[in-house]
Amino acid sequence: MNCANRFPQLKGTYEIERKSKKWWHRIFWCYIDASVVNVYVIYREMNLPRLSLKDFRRDRYRDFVRTVHLFVTSRNKCQTTSRSVYIKNKKPYVPQKRPGEFCPPARKMHEMLMCCLQHKSNPD
Repeated sequence: MNCANRFPQLKGTYEIERKSKKWWHRIFWCYIDASVVNVYVIYREMNLPRLSLKDFRRDRYRDFVRTVHLFVTSRNKCQTTSRSVYIKNKKPYVPQKRPGEFCPPARKMHEMLMCCLQHKSNPD
């Protein structure tokens, strides 16, 4: 009975709760939680620096998300890149100008630049 009663407590402390219309998503997150708690129990039994469960989970999730695996179908290879490089290369287009609107500091209708958008959101 050493860890039999502690497992649900550890699992429920920082549990990932996701609402989903697909039932198998909830089972997937339950297994992720259970596997992280099992790894934490093994980690505590080893003579390593003490971490709280929260810090341990945070470190494991960072390790999990650190790399993104992109499957290249044309070459049938798995290519690993960092997430920031992937996002930087696939940045969405954001136009600098918007259609004509009234700009209070300028007191006229014109194409709004980004500075005018700031004036509009922060009226004096």
